[in-house]
Amino acid sequence: MRCLWLPVIVALSGCSWVDQVSERLDRSGVDLSSQQIADLPYASAYAQWQGMPNALVVLAYVEQPYHQYPSSKTYKWVSQDKGMIVTQAGRITKTIGMAGADLSSLYASTPDPLALGLHLASTPKDWSYSIDWARGRFDGVKANSSFVRLGEHDGVQEWKEVVNLSIDKQLTNLFWVDSATGRVVRSQQQPVPDLPSIEFKVVKGFKGK
Repeated sequence: MRCLWLPVIVALSGCSWVDQVSERLDRSGVDLSSQQIADLPYASAYAQWQGMPNALVVLAYVEQPYHQYPSSKTYKWVSQDKGMIVTQAGRITKTIGMAGADLSSLYASTPDPLALGLHLASTPKDWSYSIDWARGRFDGVKANSSFVRLGEHDGVQEWKEVVNLSIDKQLTNLFWVDSATGRVVRSQQQPVPDLPSIEFKVVKGFKGK
């Protein structure tokens, strides 16, 4: 796997402009203006736990995928308090520093429909995978998910994913997908059962290869 390290790691090691913005956002939850977003030196996103203010996370590095689906690159987003959210094709696949429990890993033998593009009629709308959680030593929990399209507005499709787990639990995720490209532009995901969802929205995307 080829990794691309980004200079944000250096910025996070000291008192940077990104830290200052993140601290202000963590306290107040105020959204950045269009100009502030344009001025951000790094790819950035909002992460919001239910009932909590927005938190600004910045892209630390990118891992290239093993297979032919470019949208399956792994993106690692770091918060000011050193938490981390890992995404792949818009799906949260790992968390570090979440209150209560962390998603340790998510893996499958077939591609995620999000990586194939939910906007395509040819993409399967059912998927099976496995999950590990750091809480309760749950390893290899089987997950069977189904996607249902809820509607489309202004060139963005809304999809609901219901995930049935082998531990008699259920997860519900929402994805907003660009109708032309299939790229996930926003999501509301429940990485761990019985814990609040995370709303994740990229506000300044990564422009590297």
